[in-house]
Amino acid sequence: MRKRMIRAALPAVAVAAALVLTGCKGDEEAAEPTDDTASEGGEQSNESAEGGDAESTESEGPKPEDVSEIDPASLPEGISPQDLGGMVPDDVLSLIPWEELEDLLGGEEERTPATNDELQGEWYTGPDPEDATLSFEQDEVMFVEDWVAEGDICYGATTEDGASLELPYCTMYGEEEWANRTATLEFQGETLIVTWADGTEQEYQSATAAESM
Repeated sequence: MRKRMIRAALPAVAVAAALVLTGCKGDEEAAEPTDDTASEGGEQSNESAEGGDAESTESEGPKPEDVSEIDPASLPEGISPQDLGGMVPDDVLSLIPWEELEDLLGGEEERTPATNDELQGEWYTGPDPEDATLSFEQDEVMFVEDWVAEGDICYGATTEDGASLELPYCTMYGEEEWANRTATLEFQGETLIVTWADGTEQEYQSATAAESM
């Protein structure tokens, strides 16, 4: 996902950089001397040539370390100022409209609390025996840790109209008991995100949706 975000950002960054550089070029062309001022400009160019080296150093864009001054919150998710340091010149980075770029790319989908109506049916973390399963029927819940020797089976109910669950009853299989008995339930698009009491997150897909495909 992060790699796709960075690759997606490259065309927009390139366009922004091109626009900035084009604008700079336009300003330079507009500032070209006329015939009336050519002689005066010639005298000034001789004077500036002597101090040319010093001035060119001062006119350079921000140094690489200045890239870190860009607010990371203004960048698309998964991209840091350091990531962009090698993509475009440092003096262009501060001029790119990062907020517009983020709107163009689109951020990660927002999580919303689950409801009992959305939860009905079976959900699984994957197709393998080691994967977990959640089954919802009205407000009742059955959780299967996995389908191999260590897989505990727990029972309980949803709370807050489906936004969380509690599993007060568990049957232990294997040597370790499933310790998490509460979790919050959220949807991110069509993915069910289960965040257990100890902070562990699991992503579940609907078995019903998979069968209909």
